[in-house]
Amino acid sequence: MTLTIHTISGAPRAWRVLAGMALKGLSWNQNVLSASDGEHKSEPFLSLNPRGTVPVLESGGCVIRDSIAALAWLDRAFPERPLFGATPEEAAEIWQITMEASSYLRDACHAVLAPVLVQRISPAPGSPEEAALKTAAEALHRECRWLERLLDSRPYLAGAAPSAADAVAFPEIRLIQRAVETRHEVMERLGFGFPPDHYPRLADWKERMSALPGMAETLPPHWNEQSSSPAARNYKRSISAAATPDQAFHALTQGFGDWWTVPDNPILQPGDRARFTFPPGRSFWTFEAKRLVPGELVELECVEALHLHEGQPGEIRTEWLGTRAIWRIFPDPQGCRIRFEHEGLRPSLLCYDICEAGWDHFFVSSLKAFLDTGQGTPHRAAEKTQL
Repeated sequence: MTLTIHTISGAPRAWRVLAGMALKGLSWNQNVLSASDGEHKSEPFLSLNPRGTVPVLESGGCVIRDSIAALAWLDRAFPERPLFGATPEEAAEIWQITMEASSYLRDACHAVLAPVLVQRISPAPGSPEEAALKTAAEALHRECRWLERLLDSRPYLAGAAPSAADAVAFPEIRLIQRAVETRHEVMERLGFGFPPDHYPRLADWKERMSALPGMAETLPPHWNEQSSSPAARNYKRSISAAATPDQAFHALTQGFGDWWTVPDNPILQPGDRARFTFPPGRSFWTFEAKRLVPGELVELECVEALHLHEGQPGEIRTEWLGTRAIWRIFPDPQGCRIRFEHEGLRPSLLCYDICEAGWDHFFVSSLKAFLDTGQGTPHRAAEKTQL
């Protein structure tokens, strides 16, 4: 069964259908219409949809002219990997979240992103235009807080598996990220400069959705995003722990020896440097503190590197140089949540597989164990794990 979707690059309602097809593991043909040339308002497209809106999904003689209707049709036509649940109870929750996101989240995003991304306005500070945009941003923050609450105890918006609710919300959140990346100054004034700082669960969910098979193919063609390639993604992980944010901050500045390896100095203030060695070998990395916010943020930059690993090319030695280790700490009902990103540590590096395994051990397992129980599994001279 051939699926053809008619869309406009970046149109969020059409993107929902693309996301739904990706979640179901389907393939599709895509006809990208030119909005600037008015192709969606002229023939032959108007023969498919006299209203002149996207998306339109075609399959054989079937033509669906609404995004939610298209998702529902996909669920009937391809029942595996259901988008609307397997039980009446699951369907009720998924439909509720789907329709709220389709309405309230979409309206809130449009009110902010149409002027920022489409009209590309840059309102003067204190102007009526800025005041109107800030009012719109408040509504969008409310919707983001709603999504953050939904993700409090589950990986996807309606449960353990992605659903139509995720397909509808993903384009909106990904468009916010696009606005932050391309219009950072304006978005920062609206409180969206660094969304993970405000909405850590939502940021984790966005990364989780982005990594799903086929999801990269749903990105708007006109973005030409090299960063959509898996080889260009930074190492990112998150943990929750039974410790206060202040205790986590202490572990990430003065307690490295309890979960990673013993440095030659603690990190006490911006500008401090600490060398992390991994005996019995000679590998080391020196980090300089760039930003420290007690209970909230630790950002370190690698300023010296010597990674010696048997069987690896010499280029591996300095691959960490200039990369940044960034830990963001958030309060959580059970203690704290830590979102870690090693900026610059990407799959394209020779050392990535080695370092991914190392961070998964030291950050995901050892730091969590230390914060939960007081007993981590840091590097010891007899251990073979290298990072």
